[in-house]
Amino acid sequence: MIRLVSFGRKHPQPERRPDRIVDCTHLPNPHHEPRLRPLTGLDSAVQTYVARSRGYTRIAEHVVATVTDGDEVAFACYGGRHRSVAVAELVADRLRGKGFDVAIEHCDLRR
Repeated sequence: MIRLVSFGRKHPQPERRPDRIVDCTHLPNPHHEPRLRPLTGLDSAVQTYVARSRGYTRIAEHVVATVTDGDEVAFACYGGRHRSVAVAELVADRLRGKGFDVAIEHCDLRR
């Protein structure tokens, strides 16, 4: 089982210490797009927006190539509603495609 966690840096970090934290703040921010602002990283429009960036591709490829069973990876953005959630969901899809069992927790999605 691989555990993926998303959170916002403006909120307290998750109590459990992940094996690594991936910073997503350098990715384009859907919060600044009026049509995407009310959505979350669970929405396909936000995931498509985030996935178009070269930075996302680097993150996803690195995590998929280096993660091992039992790892916990946390993804952080500023608010925890858009980028970190979208990246966690998209990476989870890639990992499941490779046969991993994945659990996801979104700490700040509803804030």
